[in-house]
Amino acid sequence: MGQGVYRSSDLGANWSRVDSGQTPEALVWGTPKSVYAMYAWACAGCKLGTQFETAPQPGLNWSMTTVPSDLVIGPNSVVVTNDGTHYIFVGLMWDQGLWRFVEP
Repeated sequence: MGQGVYRSSDLGANWSRVDSGQTPEALVWGTPKSVYAMYAWACAGCKLGTQFETAPQPGLNWSMTTVPSDLVIGPNSVVVTNDGTHYIFVGLMWDQGLWRFVEP
């Protein structure tokens, strides 16, 4: 296999990479509109970057996305909620606290 984002269309029997595979990814989540991926590792004080990628559903055409410059490492976990208008993500970033993103 290798690094990147993988997708299965047969309930996990087979997998194929759907992004470029140029960067590692650790966590993938989505909404009805888009799929998101970020990289992180359990590392205090490290500046590993986030490798933040997005793709419109169903997650086949990926592109790199920027994050605020203060966010130097990706998430341990992400939760998704909806306020009736927007999807909102709250990520527990390794050594960076809680961060919130409102999907445009």
